Amino acid sequence: MCFYGPAIALVGLSYVPAGNVTLAVVLLTIVVGLNVGHLTGLMLVHLDMAPNYVGTLLGITNMAANIISIIAPLVAGVVLQDETDPNEWRKVFYIASAVYIAGNTFYLIFGTSERQKWNEPPENENGDPPGI
Repeated sequence: MCFYGPAIALVGLSYVPAGNVTLAVVLLTIVVGLNVGHLTGLMLVHLDMAPNYVGTLLGITNMAANIISIIAPLVAGVVLQDETDPNEWRKVFYIASAVYIAGNTFYLIFGTSERQKWNEPPENENGDPPGI
């Protein structure tokens, strides 16, 4: 549930009055601070699901996160027609909040940390793992 907090804080950040730097920095710090909470779950869910493939799983999820990191500024560039207009920046923050909420909700509905059956390699006729 760690992404709902940053989503709410981003919406709040989008309504900070111009010139109120202190409030903007406080809210941005809250966004980043709450965002870090996902790291414990991210690291543990891979280990719980498939300890034999934790490196591969982390590589896949990091790849997806990096692709989003590439796409995010491109989307912001498309949305922002006037970089000085707070309403356009508000749209960018709404999109980021929607991504947080959608991803978090998807995981809460479909995610699991149960050990996966594909974690265990198949055994050969001697009961040994393949290759032995």
